[in-house]
Amino acid sequence: MVAILSVGATPVACEPAPGSYNITAAMAAPLITPRTRAVIAVHLYGHPADPTGLAALCAAHAVPLIEDAAQAHGATSQGHVLGSFGRIGCFSFYPTKNLEALRDGGAVVTSDDALAERLALLRNYGARDKYFTDLAGTNSRLDELQAAFLRAKLGSFATMCAQRRAIAARYLQELAGLPSLMLPGTPDGDAPVWHLFVVRNSRRDALRAYLADLGIATAVHYPVPIHRNTPFAAYAPTFETESDRISREVISLPFWPTLSDDRIDRICAAIRHSCLT
Repeated sequence: MVAILSVGATPVACEPAPGSYNITAAMAAPLITPRTRAVIAVHLYGHPADPTGLAALCAAHAVPLIEDAAQAHGATSQGHVLGSFGRIGCFSFYPTKNLEALRDGGAVVTSDDALAERLALLRNYGARDKYFTDLAGTNSRLDELQAAFLRAKLGSFATMCAQRRAIAARYLQELAGLPSLMLPGTPDGDAPVWHLFVVRNSRRDALRAYLADLGIATAVHYPVPIHRNTPFAAYAPTFETESDRISREVISLPFWPTLSDDRIDRICAAIRHSCLT
């Protein structure tokens, strides 16, 4: 849940906004110091994380913005695609993502020619020519079969994005006005791609159990905030954070491009009944 500012060797957690689950420039600004090396913005659930504001903030402090767009293929903010605001945009092609490969895969985009050259070396053993390495790199090339599969998927990608947006709009309409249910919000100028449809409910576990009894599966993304995981425990605050509260309340509703209207109606009717009784 918590995005990280890279400050020297010490990560600094930035709390997300309650409705979007993303960081904003206003929230990140007080955390930037002369030791800050980069700002990492996660476009969680396919929603833009204030890329215009964060890009301006990073430019003012002369630090790079790194966009984690693993769940945000095709999302835009102010007419620009996510991944194009920072120095680097990172995408995942894991099989559960909106643009998915057959197995693990990903891509990094940048408009910095020197950085692009360095990244190309790092993904190929650090070698420019066979048997001659310039950097200590890795083998992280996307193989030809994955690339061919992704290329074929591109033909239907815009349609799938439109389907996701239509399903999200239907959920928003059918679930509006429930006092115990917080729906995701979309700022003006943002066009998310709805990797997931995530709501909040203070009685999340009871709601999940009720839906499960009706044969409606749900999930939790994510049950443990980053700062409560072992690698970052040393930097975790001792008090309860907004991320803790979010992780306790979020529930991911059934969501995929071909989800039928009948199923959506059934899901929404069950949620309304649970929230109003």
